[in-house]
Amino acid sequence: MVAADVLAVAFSLLGIPLNVKVLDCCSGDGSLVFELQHHFVNVGANDVDPKSRAPSHYDVRRTEFWQSFVHGSYDYIITKPPADVAEAIVAQAQDHCTLVALLLSSEKLSQMQALLGHKSPSVSIVMGASNTWLVWAPHLVYRGIFLDLSDADIDLRNRVPHEDWINHLKDRLAFAVSRVYPSAAVGAQGN
Repeated sequence: MVAADVLAVAFSLLGIPLNVKVLDCCSGDGSLVFELQHHFVNVGANDVDPKSRAPSHYDVRRTEFWQSFVHGSYDYIITKPPADVAEAIVAQAQDHCTLVALLLSSEKLSQMQALLGHKSPSVSIVMGASNTWLVWAPHLVYRGIFLDLSDADIDLRNRVPHEDWINHLKDRLAFAVSRVYPSAAVGAQGN
């Protein structure tokens, strides 16, 4: 549950609500959906592959998906997309949701450099050498937040009680925000 824990802690500290409707629009085997259900009130799933366990199988590259399935039904898109649809998600989702968060492998991230050149995320959270969360939230007060969690930070999850690890994440994120916004009063340990 590392990826969803990291995202939920970041959202909480940045004042991004968790009591919203979330859609994993490229849910695949459903593992991220399961993780997200521990933090968000209502989590939906979609995957274009009819063999997936998702209840819907729309193609995220089609405008109809966003206009008729997503618009008005979901607040956030949180997903770990295949590289070939990540740009389409960012391009479309921002017109229909208040927040878009993509979990990308290092390889997928490098494939998206052209997009990142003109659609910079509000928040970037590097999680060790393997994954990065990119979050686009147009209404977020904070911009340009970058948190680099080392492999040691991620591995700490297996060596300390869950609450201690969450507090460690809160401290790291609060420090990252304070470097960009020195007067920001972002979550203290134990909150």
